[in-house]
Amino acid sequence: MKPELSDKPQPGLFFHGFWPTGRVEHQGQILRLYCAGGGLVQLFSWIDGRPTKQIRVDPFYLSVCTFYKSHYEMQSTYSRLHPIARIPVLLDPPRADGFYSPAD
Repeated sequence: MKPELSDKPQPGLFFHGFWPTGRVEHQGQILRLYCAGGGLVQLFSWIDGRPTKQIRVDPFYLSVCTFYKSHYEMQSTYSRLHPIARIPVLLDPPRADGFYSPAD
């Protein structure tokens, strides 16, 4: 099954952020977008998939991300690209509004 990708950032979408070399740097979810084109994102741990920290990102960062409609699609795409990697599974379900709560 081909993942549902979105070509522009929107709150609630999941993403992979990339280094200039093409290697995946971050996995996360967009929490908020700002008028200037940047946003606030929730990053997820590579170890266990739990939310780690929230960071502000600029428009350039978002321009080199790949966006997914679900966490599952983000994970399955990464596992196809990196079959040896262990893909973490989020242990807690998203909140009713579809977002994951920050780690306590």
